Amino acid sequence: GIIMMDLFSMKLEELKADAVVIATGGPGLIFKKSTNSTFCTGAANGRLYKQGMKYANGEFIQIHPTAIPGVDKLRLISESSRGEGGRMWVYGNSSKTITTPEGKEIPCGKTGEPWYFLEEMYPAFGNLVPRDIAAREVLRICEMGLGVDGGMQVYLDVSHLPASQLHKIDSVLDIYQKFTGEDPRKVPMKIFPAVHYSMGGAWVDWPASDDPDRLDRFRQMTNIPGCFAVGECEFQYHGANRLGANSLLSCIFGGLVTGNEIPRYLDTLKDSYGNLSPKMYTEALEKEEAFKKDILSRNGKENVHRLHDELAEIMVRDVTVKRNNTDLTKAIEKIKEIRERYKNISLDDKGTLLNQTYAFANQFDAMIELALVITKGALLRNEFRGAHFKPEFPNRDDENWLKTTIASYDAEKGEPKISYVPVDLRHLKPIMRDYTKAKKVKPTLENIPKNMQLPV
Repeated sequence: GIIMMDLFSMKLEELKADAVVIATGGPGLIFKKSTNSTFCTGAANGRLYKQGMKYANGEFIQIHPTAIPGVDKLRLISESSRGEGGRMWVYGNSSKTITTPEGKEIPCGKTGEPWYFLEEMYPAFGNLVPRDIAAREVLRICEMGLGVDGGMQVYLDVSHLPASQLHKIDSVLDIYQKFTGEDPRKVPMKIFPAVHYSMGGAWVDWPASDDPDRLDRFRQMTNIPGCFAVGECEFQYHGANRLGANSLLSCIFGGLVTGNEIPRYLDTLKDSYGNLSPKMYTEALEKEEAFKKDILSRNGKENVHRLHDELAEIMVRDVTVKRNNTDLTKAIEKIKEIRERYKNISLDDKGTLLNQTYAFANQFDAMIELALVITKGALLRNEFRGAHFKPEFPNRDDENWLKTTIASYDAEKGEPKISYVPVDLRHLKPIMRDYTKAKKVKPTLENIPKNMQLPV
């Protein structure tokens, strides 16, 4: 079961069950300036992690290359804009040079003229390069001082497209016009990369169809018996770099599978929640009541929203597009400092109705722990894989790092315990990524089980 809080009355109640499904989305609010809903705090996963749930591949955070810069959050400009022919550019500066993926030094376009940098550096794919590549190149262009108006933004231009194509992305263009006041059908959009998706999340099981213990295990179930996870809050479908639209896979297909697995799990139980001692639920409720009382009674000098700003600044600066071990090490210590300062917060609103400040302060504890998971996983993984990029380790290292990161909560040490398990390669072998050339590769599936029952 769970302990739940009514966000109107702030009342805590118990909800008893034999199985629980967590489908709470990603941890985007840890970074604050993300494309996620402000409800996506990651707190449910953080609380479960503190209760013993394993958290997998936390370091893999996808950065979307095209979002509207904003002071509160960043709003997604869908990839469909580039899919329909949108082009990314800045004004060129021939006095500057840039290194291409093939190691060549080329001028940064012609001074004063539009420079379509992705098209020049990746002629085989142009503006359709994967999200991680586009995001890194946008950041690199801006760090060279070539951003629009000298700032951290580049143009995404669809103004040259015919009305028939623009109509296909009307909803995207309307979002831009609503939040900027500019019509992207007439002027280029100003965009910058933003935290978008977490490939990592709750570790969930997935016994293959021909595993001898297939019927003794339960797909989509975490290592906490009876606790299932579905959607962005779990880890298993996306590896190091989610493909566009594949969030639907983990949401819809994962949910379909879970719906079949839970009845199987319930059939294995010897007792139902109705037969368990009420004391277990009472103690869980009392624990949450005590935490609520603790937060509301704190009278320190810290403001939880300012602590959130500091945490987000650390995470965006050091744990997104590019990372390095020196800054990651410092980030971990800074996050620990924020955790200590969190103990000394004071809430301006101590009311018992619609208290959003309390609701956020309640979640912030778990958000801090997930921030440590993400950052320590990034520190230890010394390679370049998918969305995880370290300039000092510029290559993918399958020999040492083709494995899943597992984070476990360690209250005594004050930071995650990290271990690893090999990636299951029984059915598909990995190949190297190369976006300097257009090459179609048909994947070869191996060892396909003969007796697969749908849904697989």
